[in-house]
Amino acid sequence: MSTLSIGSALQSINNPFAMPVRFDFSADVGSGEQVLAYAVAMSGFMLNYDTGSDYWAEPVGRAAVNLVPNLVGNVLQVDGNVVLTDFNDDSARSTPGDNSPVSGAQITAIALIDSSDDGGFVLGNACGLPSGQNSAPITVAGNTDNQVFVAGFSVEGQNGSTGSIAGFSVGSSVGEPIQQAVTVTGTVNLAEMSTTGAVDVGLLSVPAGGNQTFGVQPAAITWGAPNGGNGMLGSLSATFQVPAGKSIVATALLLESVNIVYEDTAEIQQVSALQTGGLQVNGSTVTGQFRLNMYNPDFGARTYISSTSTASIYVIAQFG
Repeated sequence: MSTLSIGSALQSINNPFAMPVRFDFSADVGSGEQVLAYAVAMSGFMLNYDTGSDYWAEPVGRAAVNLVPNLVGNVLQVDGNVVLTDFNDDSARSTPGDNSPVSGAQITAIALIDSSDDGGFVLGNACGLPSGQNSAPITVAGNTDNQVFVAGFSVEGQNGSTGSIAGFSVGSSVGEPIQQAVTVTGTVNLAEMSTTGAVDVGLLSVPAGGNQTFGVQPAAITWGAPNGGNGMLGSLSATFQVPAGKSIVATALLLESVNIVYEDTAEIQQVSALQTGGLQVNGSTVTGQFRLNMYNPDFGARTYISSTSTASIYVIAQFG
């Protein structure tokens, strides 16, 4: 039987730009089995300016998080390319300082493990899709459940322009199967700014029914009120149908979409959508917290996230 093995890790806060995140799936690979396919997902991100001026906030020129995986045997190493720049010497913070967090990504890795590729699963990433444009058709089995997630993004002002923004959004979607093929789409946008962008989209296509090794469920999220520079905290939960005799042994988040709305059109210090702490398992239910944030802390120009901000998040759980 095909199984999925999952892992989730935050890029090292000491060296987030250069330190690969390592996922070792060896413990889940049985005799005669191998990792047949894999995908990476951006389950959260933090983009925070390190400015060279007297101000914390700056205009936005380009923002990006791209994950670069490399599988060697049963070990998947993922490098993270994290960018925030105003094209004028200010960039994403890469080292701690001034009580300001470093930039980075929360990475989820998914591996499909089996002895032969005959289970009808499809797992992988479509990278660099122009924002709003469909991928080429992807062949899937008949009667499948198709889950997509954001695996990375890059967005910048047209013709190298910079400016104030009114929000940030990134999302993924999948079309209905046509002749046993689907297309996936990603969108990314900086509100009130003319931009070009691309999105990396992950796809997990699973034959409907019968699988006993994992589950994917949408998270129900209750958002609290915005709290200035602390952003907006959401409490999430998802409940699974765990097979008899098994339990949840690993969990991770999959971002389907994020829509952060600013209170005004302004410069930014930080934009983030990030898991807060670990996920907790209580029987068949997984709970956790997730924070959305965007703000400008500069005196006389303070702008914060709006309560209309939201995110669509899935929880993936491995049973064992």
